[in-house]
Amino acid sequence: MSNRGSRRTSNATGAATSSPGTPGAKTENDNGGGVLAVQDARPIETAEDVFAAQCAAHHLPPVVRQLLFAKETTGRMWRFDFAFRDYWLAVEIEGLAVQRMHDKSGPVLVVRGRHASIVGIREDMLKYNTAALLGWTVLRFEQVAVRPRHALEMTMRVLAARGWKCEP
Repeated sequence: MSNRGSRRTSNATGAATSSPGTPGAKTENDNGGGVLAVQDARPIETAEDVFAAQCAAHHLPPVVRQLLFAKETTGRMWRFDFAFRDYWLAVEIEGLAVQRMHDKSGPVLVVRGRHASIVGIREDMLKYNTAALLGWTVLRFEQVAVRPRHALEMTMRVLAARGWKCEP
């Protein structure tokens, strides 16, 4: 699920990045020590954009991005990141913010963001259970599963199991 409208996003490796929107524009970022460093700001290629390009390059069946589903039955405005409507297959690229912190025992990884909160987890459960009730299969992937093509490969396997044949 993506955080639409935000200028702060995560790239395909899950690292937080800023998106100034102007190719080649210079931005200033605090490097953590209170010192601003100037870096070249290029358009961010999100994990969702990479997955969409992979689907097109491998000639997957037509896919709808940000498909609104279940509104008629639940009144909710839920969306799938990707939906292969003819195959009742949805793909979600989950945005997780992982932060390395230190405590008395040493380094600790802390997961933050909507998907890591109690409310977010409950909302996701309700969304995915409702999708299953309506006949959808939902594949969920971390952003880091996109670039090495793990998400694409699993999606292709499920599509093939449902009768899709790759035609280059």
